Amino acid sequence: MKKNFALWIILTIMLIKGLVWTFIIPPLQNPDEPVHFAYVQFMGEENRMPIQTSEQSFSHELNLFTMAVKLNEVAFKPESKYSTNQPIYDMLSKPENNNPLQRVSDGSNLAAGYPPGYYFFASLFYKLGYETTIIFRFYAVRIFSVLLSLVAVTLAYFAGKKMEPNSNFLASVLAITTGMHPMFSMIGSAVNNDIMMDVVSIALLLWLFTISTGSISKKTLIIGGLLCGFGLIIKAHMVYVCGFILFSALLIFIKKYGIKFTLRSAVIVSVPMLILYLPWAFFSLRHYGSFTGGVSMQPQGDVSLGLKWYFQNAFLNEAGRNRFFDLWIRTYWAKFGWLDTRFNSILIYKLVALIVITGLTGAVYGIIRRRENYKIVLFCLLFSIGNVLFLYLVEIIYFSEYHNFMLQGRYLFTSLVPINLVLIYGFKYIFQKHTNYVYYSAAFLMILFNLMSISLIYSRYY
Repeated sequence: MKKNFALWIILTIMLIKGLVWTFIIPPLQNPDEPVHFAYVQFMGEENRMPIQTSEQSFSHELNLFTMAVKLNEVAFKPESKYSTNQPIYDMLSKPENNNPLQRVSDGSNLAAGYPPGYYFFASLFYKLGYETTIIFRFYAVRIFSVLLSLVAVTLAYFAGKKMEPNSNFLASVLAITTGMHPMFSMIGSAVNNDIMMDVVSIALLLWLFTISTGSISKKTLIIGGLLCGFGLIIKAHMVYVCGFILFSALLIFIKKYGIKFTLRSAVIVSVPMLILYLPWAFFSLRHYGSFTGGVSMQPQGDVSLGLKWYFQNAFLNEAGRNRFFDLWIRTYWAKFGWLDTRFNSILIYKLVALIVITGLTGAVYGIIRRRENYKIVLFCLLFSIGNVLFLYLVEIIYFSEYHNFMLQGRYLFTSLVPINLVLIYGFKYIFQKHTNYVYYSAAFLMILFNLMSISLIYSRYY
């Protein structure tokens, strides 16, 4: 414990921060939280996966819950503060509404087509409060997300230790900039499968750093396969993450050990990955006609809008430029809840954009000049850029079918640690003689940003 004393302090602070976010955001006010909780409830009650159909169904108990916390009134009306419908809220604790018969649904909803990885473990926390009210069970699942966010912070810390083994500075700052990121804080306090996807993404990054810097054992290879297999049964976004990490590992194996070792290692990684993934893949193929997940129930958009319109309005005109800023600055860094809960001053977002551009410029400069750890920084930059391109490709395919947009900045959080590393090292490359000040500034600014975001959310809802 003494060896990683800084980590324990950070985790204690992150736990407090996570609980603050958990209880300051009203129930069901995180993005898509009702449908994710409906999935958790179905698994917790039925002990099986739901099947997505063209209909959407909540249990009677969850319907009462949404009315009790005035979900629609609060979420989609900017002037509305959080309040409860007290008579309905009180009904939730009455025996006739707080029993398994009121928790029954057919399981179909917008989230039902997702893989079961996150929901299985979330349902275990749901069951911890099985005899209690839905309010208690709901917050039990939110706290599960807080615990997952602590795992993410821990993994980020050890990723930093891999890069600078003799210093706690990078490890601590990387843990802080990860855990204190405002949008990650929101995800890390929500009933949502994104948080587990982000945890596994960081774990895979740490795994790649491990095999690139040390010897490779059979156990290490099996762990990599388990991480990839489990990642693929969390969310389809993990196809890119697992593919990029495994391809990078393949190149490392070939360079360090040759073809024979690479082939043997590929088999060892593939077996546990397929054991975990194939049951879901066949289930998905049977019910949805694909290996990756269910069909969407997104309302149909304007069928007259083709791909030419998409490219024009996503990239090539003022609306496209505004959307680009909104995606990668506002909704990646600070835009919360169902509503567009954002800072009123555009100056805050412009400062964030300036910091990002400066950090990226410094990273490119350092890579060209082959500064400290430039190979890892280059990898992180390529991984992040590739992730953006992958997400746009998914959106283009989605747009072709539904004729509307789907991309949100938080989808890029599978690259959260790589992006943080690129920005931190970018400033280190620019201010080489003031490295410690770069570390202090990065940690301080992210903590300040988090506190500002808490204040913003509080003023929005209360």
